[in-house]
Amino acid sequence: TTTTTTTTTTSEENDEPTATKNDIFTINAEDSKQFKICNVLGGVDVTRFVSTKVRSFFASAIDDVVLSRGYLREAIMYENNMINGPLSDEDPFESYEDLQYTLNHELRNRMPSETTLDADLGYIDDRTDRRMEQFVNTVDYPHLGTKESDYQMILPLKQLFPSLLERKKNQTDNGEDLYTAIWFTSWGGSAIYYPSFLSLPPGSPLSLADAAGGGNYSFRDQVFVTPFQPEANSLKEAKFTDPYVDPGQVGLSIITAGVPFYFTGNFWGNTYDDTFIGTIGIDIPISSVSYILKNLEDTLVKGSFGILVNSNFSTIVISEFVVKRLYPERTGMEESRYIPFTYDRQNKTYLPSDTILQDLTNLTNADWKGLHQNFINVPRGDRDYIPSFNITLTGDNDPTEFYVMYERWKSLEDWILLVFAPISEVEQAIDVTLEPPLPSKHYSLILEKNKES
Repeated sequence: TTTTTTTTTTSEENDEPTATKNDIFTINAEDSKQFKICNVLGGVDVTRFVSTKVRSFFASAIDDVVLSRGYLREAIMYENNMINGPLSDEDPFESYEDLQYTLNHELRNRMPSETTLDADLGYIDDRTDRRMEQFVNTVDYPHLGTKESDYQMILPLKQLFPSLLERKKNQTDNGEDLYTAIWFTSWGGSAIYYPSFLSLPPGSPLSLADAAGGGNYSFRDQVFVTPFQPEANSLKEAKFTDPYVDPGQVGLSIITAGVPFYFTGNFWGNTYDDTFIGTIGIDIPISSVSYILKNLEDTLVKGSFGILVNSNFSTIVISEFVVKRLYPERTGMEESRYIPFTYDRQNKTYLPSDTILQDLTNLTNADWKGLHQNFINVPRGDRDYIPSFNITLTGDNDPTEFYVMYERWKSLEDWILLVFAPISEVEQAIDVTLEPPLPSKHYSLILEKNKES
């Protein structure tokens, strides 16, 4: 068992927590030395160790969405009227309808008398000093109550979301954030999203409504919420989506940890009985999470690497180091690699985020489909190794023979950590040459030197 800790401090300026680097994402030279192996069974042990650390990170994301769900439920139950009115001086909206009067006329080149409804944006917070996105569409209605009660119900999360996101900033050695956004979307068409789109890089959409395509946008059939709706998640579990292209942040591929929110009780004159309200989600960028597996790159032996896949062999976590070895140098021209104004990855240098559109079984440099078949009957929780698997690495003419060590997760998700090590490198990991007539004490020195190297 391993324990992962994140030290949290408080900023004097904003009283929000800022986290020091999580040890999962810090590449430590001494730890890397400990990953050296001289046989395949040692590799299985390293695979288990790294798998445990990776799983602990993803479990922490699930913990955060579950915390958000509990926080919202308790906030509503504690005092039903606590959110009937403005939350603070910075958020003066008594009704979702007040959002329409925040239209940024100058930026959007609109007449002073126009509202966000006139701009076909629905009800949005378009202020230039907003901290997060608020959006209420014009097409969806809740299972119970009104659009007003639906909007008011989710507002307490605005107090929690910033602190959860800040705890995951600057977590890797190269300063990447582990969460890009945290949000709630309701069945009734209300949404809050942190951080504000104002904080995104130039060229990003101006607001959540702009990213969505306007006020008639519905969240109900989107890939980031459908897995959590009642028909797809009758057990009401917190879980992960498959990786997908982020519709909000340009050029980003993410995976979402999400949980459905149901409510039982009274609120705004309505009596709810285990009623589905919506989904809480945390977006995790594939690019930063790939840093988890850097401890496996050229560390077990020269040429070793790891990939986290789901049971269909779609990549969940893969690093740029591995992409360069397994994938083509350039992406293809598939239509799915282009979304107007949001995503253009046609004929680009292959990045980890591009693998969401081409899983391992679609590669031709190895028998990935055959490898996938090997795992069909592997029970969850099992760890072992496959004695031989040939891969023609990008740029090579001949295949390299690998050991494939693995652990299939027993809990959290049905994911598999695959660790590859060239067989020739493992067999030569301890290469001792004795040259008589050296005294016996010199033999010991040579052995120790080889073991250290």
